[in-house]
Amino acid sequence: MNSLNMKNRIMRRVYFIYAVKLLMRPTALRFFLFMVLFLSTTAFVSFRNVFFNIPKVADPFPLYQFAVSAFAHAEVPLQLISIALFSIGLFLVSDIVKNWRGTEAFRVNQVRIS
Repeated sequence: MNSLNMKNRIMRRVYFIYAVKLLMRPTALRFFLFMVLFLSTTAFVSFRNVFFNIPKVADPFPLYQFAVSAFAHAEVPLQLISIALFSIGLFLVSDIVKNWRGTEAFRVNQVRIS
């Protein structure tokens, strides 16, 4: 094995470890879970019909009534998925705000040495 092949094998391992660490961050896991849950709602919801029946966004009270009625008349698994989506969405927004403000929510397992 020449040095170029060895270098390529080592770098492949380094890139793999970097990608695994990147994907195992809490924000990435939350985003992945959010997308899986969101895509699973297509088994319960016809988004085309929802967007067709939704009231005007300019009228907040009918929009609120529509959302409450839709949630109340949904099946139990969809209600649980909706609650999970809402809570994970809040965590994602929190991570984005922390990252934007510079508190670095995306860093994992870093210890300060004083």
